[in-house]
Amino acid sequence: MAECAMASFLNGQYYQSVCCTAALVYMGEQLRSHERHLMCDIFLGIINKFIIEKIELEKQLEAKRQALQQISEPTEEQKQVVEAAKEGINILLWHLTMYISEMLVITIEALNYFTTDDHEPKVFLYRLMGECLGIMCQLVNTDDDVVNTAASIAYAFGMVYGFHLPPTHPSNLDNIISYCIFSVRNLRNLDAAIQGDRFLPVMREFHTQASVRFAELEDKFQDMKTGFDRVVRLFGEDGSVLQADELFGIFDSLMGAFAEARHDNESFRRRQEEKEKRAKQEVELKKRTIDRKNKTGLMSSVARNLGLKSSSPTNGGDLISALRTGDVFGENMA
Repeated sequence: MAECAMASFLNGQYYQSVCCTAALVYMGEQLRSHERHLMCDIFLGIINKFIIEKIELEKQLEAKRQALQQISEPTEEQKQVVEAAKEGINILLWHLTMYISEMLVITIEALNYFTTDDHEPKVFLYRLMGECLGIMCQLVNTDDDVVNTAASIAYAFGMVYGFHLPPTHPSNLDNIISYCIFSVRNLRNLDAAIQGDRFLPVMREFHTQASVRFAELEDKFQDMKTGFDRVVRLFGEDGSVLQADELFGIFDSLMGAFAEARHDNESFRRRQEEKEKRAKQEVELKKRTIDRKNKTGLMSSVARNLGLKSSSPTNGGDLISALRTGDVFGENMA
């Protein structure tokens, strides 16, 4: 089947070549390396043939335009010749669109026959599929839902794989085709591109470690959720209604009020201690005042008993002498 596809391509039977390539893919087996290379070669060859034909048609159209401009009063038939040349280019673009759509279908089908370990070929095929979709959408001006869906898919693939499609205008056909050629060449050189690539082993190891860590986090989350439900039920609330933020917000308000009350109690205790201290000092002061007054009154009484005058400079000495001899309590005490 691969030889038939290449033979049809060499004979200029492009549609038959694409059909043989499709049959090769639809056999239901994974494409071997040389078969994948053959498919890419055929796709590249068809695109190159269309490029050559497009360039030739553009040259013919330009020559007819120049000839028409040199005629002062061109006839309607001459104008129709130029319009027919334009239509020929549009037909070419339409055929190119059809072929690319067929290539797209074949590429999508080829993806189904890669094993789970063949991620690198899938990357190139996905990129080729996205760019073929983009080319098909840009060359066909229609309101068909299929084309609109294809445009969305092409945009999605462009966002994922980081490539950008040219503006949607037939005048950019050269750039559009160069994108497709670049992708097909990447697919053609796939075997050489993936030598020594450590992407798959590294990602497998990462996936294993990430799965273990995620399982641990999931277990911790379930434990946390169970504990939270117990706390909520302990306080007589419904766990499906009361959220964690609300519950812990209540606790936060409670702790804030408790801290404020404790501060008020400390302030009140200090004020009470200061008040008691002042009262004690006042009592002691009153006691000392009373004692001092009593002592002064006793000395005055003794002085009167001795017949001393308070203005006499010897009153103090006489009082002391009387106290020593015991005469203070003599006659008056009797």
